[in-house]
Amino acid sequence: MGVIGAIAGIVGAVASVASGVASIVSQSKAAAEQAEMQAKMAEEAAALGAKNRALIEQETAEALRRTELAQRKQSSQAKALAAASGFVSDTGSFDLYMTELEQEQQAELEWIKRSGASKADISAQQTQYNVQQIKSQPTTRVEWGGALGSIVGGIQQGVGVGQDQGWIK
Repeated sequence: MGVIGAIAGIVGAVASVASGVASIVSQSKAAAEQAEMQAKMAEEAAALGAKNRALIEQETAEALRRTELAQRKQSSQAKALAAASGFVSDTGSFDLYMTELEQEQQAELEWIKRSGASKADISAQQTQYNVQQIKSQPTTRVEWGGALGSIVGGIQQGVGVGQDQGWIK
């Protein structure tokens, strides 16, 4: 093999090594970009989940406010009607009615609170699940085999040329 053949062999070897290195760099960059995108998606999912939970809590608070208002109106009307009609309860039936009404109203408010809290908790759990799903998606893997094979092959080719030329003993 002449000098030109040796140089061509070494150039080929260097090209092979460079190709392997470029492949690893390219794959590593793609994996990093994908991981960054997944992290961003997970952040966005968490932010949306927090907004959803806040909305549920606001809706629950508004439902409580409106229900309490309606209940106060109902109690006031019952008292006003009894007073306007001249109703006098010798048996305590009106007081019993008002006590039962207030107990039922309180139970209704407690149910709204528990229901709203449950919806908010479920929303938070769903958000955590979604974020974990996004984070656990497989990312691009660097395929070392082909790239390292190209690098090793290039080195072997270069060593072979060097030995043929007597540069490497």
